[in-house]
Amino acid sequence: MGNQTAIVLENARLFEDTIYLKDNAESHYKIVCQQKEQLEQKNQELKNMYNILFRAREEQILSQERNRIAGDLHDNVLQILFAIGLHFEWCFSELSTNSPVYAKLKYLEDLVNKAVQEIRKVICEFSTLEASLSLRDSIEGLVRDLNQAGSVQICVNTFGKASLYLVLSEI
Repeated sequence: MGNQTAIVLENARLFEDTIYLKDNAESHYKIVCQQKEQLEQKNQELKNMYNILFRAREEQILSQERNRIAGDLHDNVLQILFAIGLHFEWCFSELSTNSPVYAKLKYLEDLVNKAVQEIRKVICEFSTLEASLSLRDSIEGLVRDLNQAGSVQICVNTFGKASLYLVLSEI
């Protein structure tokens, strides 16, 4: 009878240990599940941030390319057309207004002037596109996107162009 009592007590102790270990394992499992959920959420936030930064980089590249093209048009093509116009003026001074060559040159001068107007229009459109995205609006939009994408809240206060420029130049 003493052996049976010892076995019963040992079984009871083992059963209590099993229940304790089971409860402990379930508790750890819940913690791991919560951590997994948090990790998935952080991973999604990271993907959102990457997409936002990727779009911002694309916009920056497009802006730089528009500025480069506008600069090339202004510095190179318009200068060439201006030089052509000066040569036309010299030709006009050397020709009679009744000459058929004079009429053709006048026509070509008009075409050059139209080309200058079109190029200036393109440059202006590029500039207008850039100006439509003000720095403050761009920053506020980026902050709004970042706040929506992540768990960190960002607040930007602008006190004027000079302070904004100084802050951004440090980035």
